[in-house]
Amino acid sequence: MVGKPLITSFAANLNPKVIQARLGHATITETMDTYGHLFPDAEDLGRGAIDAIFAVALTEQERNQETR
Repeated sequence: MVGKPLITSFAANLNPKVIQARLGHATITETMDTYGHLFPDAEDLGRGAIDAIFAVALTEQERNQETR
């Protein structure tokens, strides 16, 4: 069973090689074959980046409206 700290590592997009070492797997293939489905895909990462850009832009816009 995967522990909560390990699942958090996947959610935090920790490097797969670091997770491999923590699990004591001999190869990255073993880690990815077992847990690869838990890593965010490119679409998830892209969505997060775009959401962050919009959040910053909206915060700046709100700050500018408050100073008027």
